[in-house]
Amino acid sequence: MRMINPVADRLLSIVLPHAEAGACDPDHGEKFWVYCYCRNRRVHHQRCTVTCSGGQTCAVCVQTGEPC
Repeated sequence: MRMINPVADRLLSIVLPHAEAGACDPDHGEKFWVYCYCRNRRVHHQRCTVTCSGGQTCAVCVQTGEPC
């Protein structure tokens, strides 16, 4: 039995993908607007989302209609 377990573990590691456990940022998925610039007297913002690692991903800047 002692020899079977290590062999079985190695075979499983070949077949199954390796995954690492980790904690996700508590604000994960939160969306917010970020100021980009003012053009033609209108504010342009971009919509951002907090990633699991605590960083952020943002979409392209869009005109929001808000005067600047």
